[in-house]
Amino acid sequence: GGSFGRTDERMEGMAPKEMKMEDEEEGEERDEEKEKMLDGDVEIEQQLEVLGKHGKELANAAEKEITAAFSMVSAKVSEGMGALEKQTQGVSKAFNSWWSTLDSFRDGIVEGQMEAEQGPEGDAVPEGALETLFGLEPSEKLLDAFQCLILQNYKCVHNQWTPEKRVKVPGVLYVTEEHLCFNAGRLHSVQPKTPVHVHRSDLVSTALEEGNAEGTGAVGAGLRVQLKGDQYILLVGLEAGREAEAMSLIQGLCDKQP
Repeated sequence: GGSFGRTDERMEGMAPKEMKMEDEEEGEERDEEKEKMLDGDVEIEQQLEVLGKHGKELANAAEKEITAAFSMVSAKVSEGMGALEKQTQGVSKAFNSWWSTLDSFRDGIVEGQMEAEQGPEGDAVPEGALETLFGLEPSEKLLDAFQCLILQNYKCVHNQWTPEKRVKVPGVLYVTEEHLCFNAGRLHSVQPKTPVHVHRSDLVSTALEEGNAEGTGAVGAGLRVQLKGDQYILLVGLEAGREAEAMSLIQGLCDKQP
């Protein structure tokens, strides 16, 4: 009975030591795990630092490439704009040159030239001319005819650089019972060239514009025929002394009741 008692006392005396050793081992294991975790954190930080440097290098390289590409595109655009400007200047000069050819036709008309173009046929209006030129009824009577110039404004619809041009077209003004008509060319001509015919219902009024009518360079009075819709016809270069006669006939059409 005594030996069993001593053994129990020894085991009871060793239990705290063993427990302490187990605690120390567990502590060492925890320390090792902490060290591993710290080592892992350091490694991750190092990898992140490497990735950050690499990303920064890539970003700098991309920025340089984008800057170079943008500079190249800007240079190409500037070069193209310069070429386009030269081309448009050339086109504008070409159109201005073409318009200038109309000036010789417009400004070269003088009273003697217009009279000479009548030829041997004189001032007589050929029979059936009004039907041929303007599609009027054969029964419509011609009241009178006047040699003059009609002013037309022309504007190019194909580009914005060609300037608007005012052209004086020589021809004949015909006043009939129902219409005001104009055809470019000679008095005895029956070839339709820019034929104009306006019914009296579209005529509003007429007036003489003394001197240089609207800066046209025409000598003498200009005859302005006002139409409906804020439109008008401007005639210049009427035969000397016949401006009032033409105005009276046209005003008669304006005042004529429907």
